[in-house]
Amino acid sequence: MYNIFVGKQRSLVFPVMCNGFATIDYAENIPDAGTSSDTTDDITYGIWAHIGSFTIEAVVTPYDIMGAGTSVSGQAAVPNRLTSKKIFPAHLVTETNDAVLQGETYLDKTERDTHEMAIFHSTNFSLFLVNEALNSDFTGTHPNSMTGRTRNNPARYKIMAKIKIGSSAVRTFTSPVVIEPNRSSFVKYSSDDDLTGLVNGRTEFIKIGDATSIAASGLNDPALGFGGTEQVNFSSLDNTEVSLASDGKTDIFIRQNSQYINIGFAVAKGTTRLNFPNNSISSENEAIINAGCEVFVRGRADPAYVNNSFHIACSFDNTSREVSIYLNGSRILKETHQDSGDFIFAREDLFLGANGQGNTGAGSASTNKQFMGEFHELSIVNKRKDVFSTLTNLTPTYSDALVYLRFEEVDE
Repeated sequence: MYNIFVGKQRSLVFPVMCNGFATIDYAENIPDAGTSSDTTDDITYGIWAHIGSFTIEAVVTPYDIMGAGTSVSGQAAVPNRLTSKKIFPAHLVTETNDAVLQGETYLDKTERDTHEMAIFHSTNFSLFLVNEALNSDFTGTHPNSMTGRTRNNPARYKIMAKIKIGSSAVRTFTSPVVIEPNRSSFVKYSSDDDLTGLVNGRTEFIKIGDATSIAASGLNDPALGFGGTEQVNFSSLDNTEVSLASDGKTDIFIRQNSQYINIGFAVAKGTTRLNFPNNSISSENEAIINAGCEVFVRGRADPAYVNNSFHIACSFDNTSREVSIYLNGSRILKETHQDSGDFIFAREDLFLGANGQGNTGAGSASTNKQFMGEFHELSIVNKRKDVFSTLTNLTPTYSDALVYLRFEEVDE
């Protein structure tokens, strides 16, 4: 039997380029037993009286902090995002003065690559989503680049927890990248896009042309580090979809039946040619090209996660010292905290969505560890959990709950 509910669900929204956070105020919850500056003699309860194991769960929706819409002359156009609260505005290549761009002032290109977004923040425990830009050795801007640090490649998030016990240093625990953009879509990005690159009914590849032959070429460019190439010739080619090594590299695919075969990245291009490093294409793939085949690049990355929600959890076992991080109920990290002693939450304000510094103006997003996205629910319980019965909403047991906050109120 299915239940169907109708109504708009709400959430606590931190739009891109915001300065905001929520506070669980210590002074408003704990009576002051003496001088206000001395909390050691306060009679605490709840989270501030807890000692030992705990689990935090949060249902959140992250936004894309990298931005989309950057384009360069001679490259494929990408729709710009200027008014979205969920996707950071693009860096305009035509504007050389970063100081006039609000997005750059708020969170510049370099800071976006590793930006930490605070879900929960306190002195002794904090939980973050951390962006890991694609291979930051490159600075490409091309929309089809998989290896460039580019505004057209949406943010990719790791989960990071920081735990401090006693007077020891803060220990950091970081998962692999677990929240990523999609590279397949039902969307045409422009009227010129060829939708023949389908996988399971979704556009995973974009056709750029029809190859007719391959042959050795004397093309030589020591500045780019190659001497002589293999040249793939085309009857027609959209080379604006192809970035070269200097702009992040685009992997090129040929199709044989229903299989897409990666033949590497081009080091040079022309109106009807792509040049690849010498001896980089196998004899089997050369035969496919010489017989005539379609050639593709990957579909553009789409931050579909901005319209989804994720269950994120972190647990600490005070006895075994085990730290675990979970995404949607699956454990993605398990490590041991090396410091001895009991864990306690400091007697202080607790913050959601930032670290509580409350800075504004230039560089404030990085300083504040600003979260950009939506909070649906958050709970902290007084024990370690490794099984989560529900992922779309939280159901902490009343006797175990230290904190429970629900932001999804439906229309009355």
